[in-house]
Amino acid sequence: MIEDGTQWSATRTTPEAAPIISLYRYFDTENHRDAFLDGQVWTTTMWYCRQHADESRADTGEGTLSYSHDPISGRASDPRIREVARRLHLGIGDPEMEIQLAGNEVGMEVPDAWMLCVSRVYSPLLLAKFGQFCVRIERPASLFVAISEAIEKEMSLWLGGYRRVYYQTREARNLDPIPASPAFVKPVEYEREFEMRFAWLP
Repeated sequence: MIEDGTQWSATRTTPEAAPIISLYRYFDTENHRDAFLDGQVWTTTMWYCRQHADESRADTGEGTLSYSHDPISGRASDPRIREVARRLHLGIGDPEMEIQLAGNEVGMEVPDAWMLCVSRVYSPLLLAKFGQFCVRIERPASLFVAISEAIEKEMSLWLGGYRRVYYQTREARNLDPIPASPAFVKPVEYEREFEMRFAWLP
């Protein structure tokens, strides 16, 4: 529970009261919305999102990425070789060595994490999907700090952060850009959610 919800300026919202810079949290009941406004914040987990009973909200690949590549060869000093090797977690020694890489694939996974999923938009589509009650969060950084401090009263956190979700394939190949963390990647089919995600790893 956050002791002082006023620190992060959450308010009830309607479409007319929705400035662009704010974030929005949707709720399926008025009680849940009011509890949030009172500082009682319930987070979800990646595991729960993978197993969600509602198929429209379930994401079995939550928190995962895979990487593979086409056959590649050349000197170890070649920047392309070095980057593919780095992504495969392979060490390279002598820069003059001839290297061939083929048939490799690695997976990245965040086993579990606490999350608070919000949106960058106030949308009738999201009201229909997540619930007809909504809270506007005017100072997201203050909310993140407040939740982090509440968690750390109970246990140590290894890592925490918040950023927008990137909508792209979870199967990177060759020299495709790879996001910093699979915790902030979702398939393109979810892009209309415009999600911003708070995440904490214990």
